Order: sequence, then structure tokens, then C-alpha cells
Amino acid sequence: MSSKKFNNIIWDTTLDPIDYPELIKKKFFSIYLKNRKELVKWTGNLSENFKTEFEWWIQIPATRDQYRSILFKCIIVLEVLKDKKIKNKIKYLIVESDNFRKILILNKILDLSKTEIKIKKKSILINLCKSIFFNFIVLVSVKLANRNNKLNSSKEVNFIDTYIDHREMKNDIIYPSLEKILKGEKFNNFFFVPTFIINKKLINLMKNILFSRKRNYIMKESLISFKDFFLILFKTLFKKNLKSKFPNYNLIDYSSLINEELDSKKEFYSEFQSRLNLLFVEKLRSKNIKIKKIIIRFENQSVDKAWVIAFRGFFPKTDIIGYQGFMYYPHTSYHSPAYYEEKAKVLPNYLVVTGKIFKKPRSEFNKNIKILIGPSLNNQEILKKKN
Repeated sequence: MSSKKFNNIIWDTTLDPIDYPELIKKKFFSIYLKNRKELVKWTGNLSENFKTEFEWWIQIPATRDQYRSILFKCIIVLEVLKDKKIKNKIKYLIVESDNFRKILILNKILDLSKTEIKIKKKSILINLCKSIFFNFIVLVSVKLANRNNKLNSSKEVNFIDTYIDHREMKNDIIYPSLEKILKGEKFNNFFFVPTFIINKKLINLMKNILFSRKRNYIMKESLISFKDFFLILFKTLFKKNLKSKFPNYNLIDYSSLINEELDSKKEFYSEFQSRLNLLFVEKLRSKNIKIKKIIIRFENQSVDKAWVIAFRGFFPKTDIIGYQGFMYYPHTSYHSPAYYEEKAKVLPNYLVVTGKIFKKPRSEFNKNIKILIGPSLNNQEILKKKN
């Protein structure tokens, strides 16, 4: 009786891997860690024909993030299913993508007489509408706040990439003490440039925009017209076609799954913000603003790469600093920049990490990357570092 129960596992692969059945979870993370380097190398092969293509670097497959991309999760799921002891215990396999179901069937990964594959698709329509609405509300709110443009083309400035969420601001959310320290040192030629994280607290949104008027903040939306907004919206909804036949991974063709993700609107907000970053930097260039340095909170995601591509393109002499003031976890290998990303020039000039212990893992996939050690970004010496 217990044996029968043990052989009737329901594996819902759409869940976070931490919530998988214990037997599967252990195997999943073990295989992921073993495949980390090969997955990074393979993603580099996927990117080979798109090295200079902005659109590619803001798409889901280029993130290498298994929490955003079902592609990388599905690859590990398939590798787990190669273990006969495990797959023979699975009665129902629940997947999010019909393309992945077809890949499993085509490659005869499962015995369909023993295991039934079910599809559980996640609707993105509501989140898509929320993203569009929130982006528009931010734009309107910034315009209504009548923010004066604090930038002066005669002065060289430094930018600090940051975020604003649902909380009412008293200090910067990412770097709460940095502004006070810099002003205390009479270092005033800096501006925080926030990206708004989508949330429902619209009253706090307006309060935060009004709060930032009295501080060293520049809103990207202040340089963006309504025409610009709808152009970005159009480009994000009707994306450039990047579909292709891609290299196999472990003899399996995942092209259909990659193309599905390239066509997906699941990460609409990140793609929209990436395009907004690019246009914002282009507007700065047209106004002849002089920018010495930009500090990016660098998680190696699409919005981060968009900053890098934009500044390398429009401000090639600007120092781009990628700040990584967060912990290292082996399962978040996408935080560690890869050599193929450096070749494509989508990485900062150098990274700043908060201790020697992080230097080795951050250079795991790119031994040539320049890494500096710093306690945190409330140490303003990073900004003052001479070229």
C-alpha cells in the first residue's frame, strides 16, 4: 500500500522548485548545480548571432534566470526525468508549456502509459494590463508633479540607479544613507535615477514623486513625452521577430521553447523599463548632459543590460559601475557575468562587491572581469574614484 502511494507522485513543475516533492527537489538542485557552467556556455551559443541586438538582451532567454524563464527550469526538469527511478514514480507531470510537453513526447522521455502530462497555463493578461496601466500612471504622475529638470549641460554629473516600491519614502530604499553621506561631504553632483516597481499603492506613488522633488532625484519619465510612451508600448507589445533554430542542449532541441519565450509578454514590465532606459539615455545625449559615472544595482537582468548598452552607445566615455551588494547563492548563477556577455559589451566596466568572499564566484564564468571590493554604497569613495 505504501509502495503504491510512493509511486503516485504528482509533480507540478510550475511551482517554485523549493516546493517540489522532496525526492525530486533534491535531484533538481543537484542537477542544476552540475549543469550551471554548461547552461551558461549554451546560452552564450544562443546569443552568438544576436551580440549587437538590443532586443535579444532584454528578452527572457538572455537572462539565464530560472525564476523568470521556464526554459532553464524545463531543461533541468527534463534532466531529472532521465532518472528512471524518479520518473517511474511520477503519475502526473504538470507543465506550463505545451511546447515542453511536445519536447518530452518527441524525445520519448516519459512512458505515457504510466505518466500523464497535464498542461497548467498561467494567464498573463491581467498582469500585462496592470503593467501598462501602472507605467502610464507613473508618467502622468511625474508630469502632474511638474518636476523641474535639475540637469545642467555645463556640469558633469554622476547617476545612481535605484528603485522605488510601494513604501512611502523617507530615504532612498536601496541606499538609505548614501544621499546624506554624499551631501555631508559636499558632493552634490549626483542624482538618483529610480525605476518604479509595480504596486497598487498609488497614493504612496504620488507622495514618493513629490518627496523626490526636494532631493537629488531625476525621473526618467520627466524626459519622456506621451508620444515616446506609446512608441515604447508599441515596440514592447509588437516585438521584433528573433525566432530561430537554436543549438541543442544535451542533444535536445529546445528551439520551440526558446521561440515561445521570445514571443511571450510575461516579462512585459522589464522589457518596457529596458526600452525606457535606452530612450532616457538617448534624451540625455541630445541635451548634451555630461555624465562621469553611473552606478547600477547590477543583477545582470534585462533592465541592467539596457543601462549598460545605452551608456556604452551614447556615452562611451562614462564609467559604468555594477554594484552587487547582495549575497551569493549557487542557484542564482545569472548574477555572475559571463565572458560572452563581456564580448557583447553588455556588462559594466567593473563590478563592486562587498567582500573578498564574493570575488571568486562572481568571476566564475568570466575570469577577465574587473572586480573591486567595497563595504557598501554608503561609502562615497566609490563615486570619487579617479579614472
